[in-house]
Amino acid sequence: MRHELRTQLMIQALIVVAIVLFLSGAIYAVFRFNVLSPVRKLIAASRHVARGEYVTVDVKSSDEFALLAGAFNAMAAEVKEEQAKLHRQANFDTLTGLPNRMMAFDRITQEILRAQRTRGRFAVYFIDLDNFKHVNDSLGHAAGDELLIAIGRRLQAALRASDTVARLGGDEFLVLAPEITDELQVQGIADRLLQAVAEPIELSGRRLVMHCSVGIALFPDSGDSVESLMVNADEAMYQAKSAQHGTAI
Repeated sequence: MRHELRTQLMIQALIVVAIVLFLSGAIYAVFRFNVLSPVRKLIAASRHVARGEYVTVDVKSSDEFALLAGAFNAMAAEVKEEQAKLHRQANFDTLTGLPNRMMAFDRITQEILRAQRTRGRFAVYFIDLDNFKHVNDSLGHAAGDELLIAIGRRLQAALRASDTVARLGGDEFLVLAPEITDELQVQGIADRLLQAVAEPIELSGRRLVMHCSVGIALFPDSGDSVESLMVNADEAMYQAKSAQHGTAI
């Protein structure tokens, strides 16, 4: 009798233990799914954001973790937009939207490295608008800004997709033309630049005809660094301006 009772007690105890283990496993599974999994997702996403990889967190629930995930996603989106804004400000001209001086110099540096590997040539064109100050003084700075935007678009339209048009500041632009094969191609690009600027433009109710002076520097003929190419292109531009408006040298 005692043996049977002991056996029944052991069976009942085992059943209780099994129930406890089952409930513990179920509770852990729920905890893992509802708590640990969202936390791990947030941790993984935060690591991506720290590396500059802007990802979102997908938490399928309607509790506090969903609210936290929503706040995280909003924060990541704001950080991404702010980083993009800073990148634009650092690399692009705010008026024309063209690459600025820093990006232009960076692209020249990259082109130097590429040309050194391939023994290629490329050209840098330094462009200065003639009599731009007169436009600013007579029509106002707003009209001058409108003119700069229009000139930037014209220069882009006149060139190849592989060429870079940048605004250095004021009324100065730069063109980087890679993969130059001969002097005829160099002059052809210069002629297109001169023609693009010389097209009549309607500005503040007036029809203007602008001209520009263009200085040309070739790699490696005129220099093998950003500094030497820019110095030689700048000097050539002033020679062109001294010779005659609407000239490329």
